[in-house]
Amino acid sequence: MGFPFIGKLYDRVYFSDNGLIQFQSISQNEQFLLPVPFPTGFRGNEGLAMLAVFWDDADLTLGEGKLFYQEYHKLNMSDRYSQIVFSRTADDVTRFEERNDKPAFTPAWILKITWDHVMAVSYQKINYSEANTFQCILTTDGERSFALLRFGEMYWGPGQRIHHDTLTGYTDGGAHFFNETTDPTNLFGPGGRYRPQEVKGNTGQLGQLVYDLTGPTEREQDPKMRCQVWALKEPEPKEWAKGVSSCPCTRAQALEDLAFGPETLPPNQQDRVRVTELRGLRWGGSGGHVFQSILSNRHGSGKRCVYDPQGPLLAGYSERYFSGATAQKHIDEDLLPFQWCCIQSPLCHLYLAKRPLDRCQGYGWVSPDCCITAAKATQGIGMVYGSLHFITFDGTEYSFKALGEFVIVRLSSYTGSNIFTLQGEMCELKTDRQARRVPTVVRMAAFHQGIGKVEWRCAESGEGLEVLVDNVKVPVFVGVVHMGKEGFAVRCTSASSCAAVYAGGLHVVVWRVGGGGGAQQLAALVEVPQTFYNRTVGLLGFWSSNRTDDFLQSDGKLMISPKSNLPPEESLRQFGLSWAVPVPESLLFSIPPTGRFTLASTEELMSVSPAVQDRLRRTCQGSLQCVHDILASNDTGLGLQSLESQELYHKLATVFGNMPPIVTEPTVIRCKVKSTVRVQISTQDSNLDPISFSLLFPRPPQASVGKSDGILTWTPLNIQPVYLTIRVDDQLLSSQFTPILQVCNCLNGGTCQYNSIVDNHLQGRFLVNKHADRQTDRQNSKGSISTWAWVFSPRAQYELVLF
Repeated sequence: MGFPFIGKLYDRVYFSDNGLIQFQSISQNEQFLLPVPFPTGFRGNEGLAMLAVFWDDADLTLGEGKLFYQEYHKLNMSDRYSQIVFSRTADDVTRFEERNDKPAFTPAWILKITWDHVMAVSYQKINYSEANTFQCILTTDGERSFALLRFGEMYWGPGQRIHHDTLTGYTDGGAHFFNETTDPTNLFGPGGRYRPQEVKGNTGQLGQLVYDLTGPTEREQDPKMRCQVWALKEPEPKEWAKGVSSCPCTRAQALEDLAFGPETLPPNQQDRVRVTELRGLRWGGSGGHVFQSILSNRHGSGKRCVYDPQGPLLAGYSERYFSGATAQKHIDEDLLPFQWCCIQSPLCHLYLAKRPLDRCQGYGWVSPDCCITAAKATQGIGMVYGSLHFITFDGTEYSFKALGEFVIVRLSSYTGSNIFTLQGEMCELKTDRQARRVPTVVRMAAFHQGIGKVEWRCAESGEGLEVLVDNVKVPVFVGVVHMGKEGFAVRCTSASSCAAVYAGGLHVVVWRVGGGGGAQQLAALVEVPQTFYNRTVGLLGFWSSNRTDDFLQSDGKLMISPKSNLPPEESLRQFGLSWAVPVPESLLFSIPPTGRFTLASTEELMSVSPAVQDRLRRTCQGSLQCVHDILASNDTGLGLQSLESQELYHKLATVFGNMPPIVTEPTVIRCKVKSTVRVQISTQDSNLDPISFSLLFPRPPQASVGKSDGILTWTPLNIQPVYLTIRVDDQLLSSQFTPILQVCNCLNGGTCQYNSIVDNHLQGRFLVNKHADRQTDRQNSKGSISTWAWVFSPRAQYELVLF
């Protein structure tokens, strides 16, 4: 956590025996020797951020003087003494803030510095009773910051020194500074400049001061400060990202995934321009193809996914203010923090912690992330189409002929209760006003527990669809036509095709089949997420990855299917009839068929001459279902529609069934200038395909990767920004990943501090700090050489308590 000081965030606190504290950024390594204070105090031209607790020339080599310090972090509250320090600090600052009508203060970090019996520099005579004991407590909650000054025994005398200019106050080195004022004629008398323990401070207590070091308002804060303040206020993603869809792993999947659609922009022109500009700053945002989730979760959060035009996912952005919030809220809380943290400051890790990035298959940018739902395994896909054909979730293709209402699919919970049901009404196919003795689906209805009912049927006029949600018609146009309760929407891709999209990956798309003769025929494709594996029943079968148990009847009995052959048509009819919907459970309330009706069997329809069959097979590209439907309907168009439905199924099975390989590690590569690093690139491929590696252009000089072994070799030549993108291929698909490169330019024997980022670039290169002590004399003073302590990491140290 950085320390906010007068509107700027500092990474190091640097203090000396002279009672002076300096604030430094990561890129600063100088130890400025400032033994004596400025005679005229702070004036705003110092060029350094400083806090003078009691600044004057001291010498720890005299007497029993000691300098103690101790850090306290919010995470080590188990220690009772730490709890006391946190509690007292919170109380003291809160009392100070309440006097200014400001809210209570809860510290997240405390640094306590104690100068114990410190003696002044003496050139001749030494009086060991003239020692000072005082203390400073620096504390912050990440946004507000304070210094608590405590003066105990302050007994310095004039000694043999010429100058008596001790200073208490602070400066940011520029426009903001403050000096405690005292009577210039009273130095060592009661209440004098060297007796602050006898003066009432701004707390109303003798020898106690509180400085509010927070500084300017938010608009004047530097980007690092804004980034930290934002990150500290933000809840953990697990509190708001649950239920947000994972990005499809490829652009092809995104195009076919009903839960994702084209990116939308705010309607207001000014907001549109600003949002476009800020989204373009993010990884892949300027040239990628962007899709967004159709649904948001109950917190209004959603996902935006950016793809390379060639297909790989570049990045998926979890956005907390995705819907239901104003465009300005989205700008302020989702987009501007990326600019503050990842472009204008080196704090991108804070952004990544609060807005985890989706790289596909559950991997975030810097680590596997539990808040990113793992990409779906090959989800179950089933289809009903034509007159009347089914493809089960395990891929078995069969036909079933009957009239009435039937359960197409029913999904159950882990406890066995029904969650979702899709029913279809099968009527006799009619073309050119003539009955064709084969069934087809004319209406469908879905019911989801806690959400409600959706119904699809052919429009009364034209060739489109009618869609009803809870028995109320919704308009049909291209786009989202209905946004229902949490986790549900109706989306239409044309006037004749509309889908019910449910959270979690359950989708039902229903379309009206064209063709001549004014046929009223529907087809449907059902996508079921992996959570319902082994929990599907109905005409689309039992999903188990084993085709022999597809035909599970409603009474629980299994119709055994030989491995290579379907059961006879009559047996399939008995299986299908077991899934007839009882009247009390009907969603469609249709009138049951009356009278005897004899449907044409497949054998009867196919009893045409071999020459006709051969001609139709060529027309249908070998599809028997297409041939069947042409013969049944006397309509080549309807048969070819069945062929298209089959092709759609196999296309989706291929698109969603083959997942691209992905780089799992390393996501961060640490290296030194002019030192060669060798890194093993690790990958995973859910299809277990062979993988090859390559680097995309432009790539850094001296960088290469083994095509088959995935060993990356690189010798950074300098700290100029570079772009290193790893591409992994499995012959069918590819993905690419740009790791974080931490480059250290440490050529003087210093130590690279890889946890301290000095500069960062969107190209993926992060310059890290090197630490090499340097001392700089900022004054032409003959004062003593000072003892300094430089705090930039937690450490335990004995301390003297002045409370």
